[in-house]
Amino acid sequence: MSTHVDPASYIGNVPFFKNLSSLDLISIMCCTQTSIFAKDENLFNQNDPADGLYILRSGKIWIYIFSGIVGENPKVLAEFGPGNYVGEFGFIDGQPRSASAMALEPCEVTYLPAHEFAKLIEQHPDIAQSVTQYLTRMVLNLPQFKIKNSKTRSLMEQGFIEPNLTTMKTLCWAIRESNKKVAIWRK
Repeated sequence: MSTHVDPASYIGNVPFFKNLSSLDLISIMCCTQTSIFAKDENLFNQNDPADGLYILRSGKIWIYIFSGIVGENPKVLAEFGPGNYVGEFGFIDGQPRSASAMALEPCEVTYLPAHEFAKLIEQHPDIAQSVTQYLTRMVLNLPQFKIKNSKTRSLMEQGFIEPNLTTMKTLCWAIRESNKKVAIWRK
């Protein structure tokens, strides 16, 4: 396991936190835990309550879903290695896990609990602003928000959006709904 790597570098690479000061990154790190997962152990399961953000420090994980058909193999959606993260929307909006994550080999993860994140954004306005700006950019890049003359779009582009957990949940909802439409379209 790679315990010699600076954990703040992993936190700082999560797009939500990429432009934060060292002090804000340290504040986030103070709220994290390190966990070790054995090969074939699940970090979390589809439909579990969303409890936090997982940042992979070493090893590899699969993200997979169950088809709903008895006896059918799970469908692998992605494979992630060190530096990747999972659970970014669930730890904000509290929606159940939409997929499972399983360690393909022994893994070390940095874990940021959702309840600690909620406290952080109350106490650190720059963290709240950074996350809100990132989510806003994601929403503005969704196909249904490509309308250039929209008043809502204009307000969002100008930063007239409150950086709080309620706003973040709404932005996550818009992203999830768009992702559902894309998934249905691709079937």
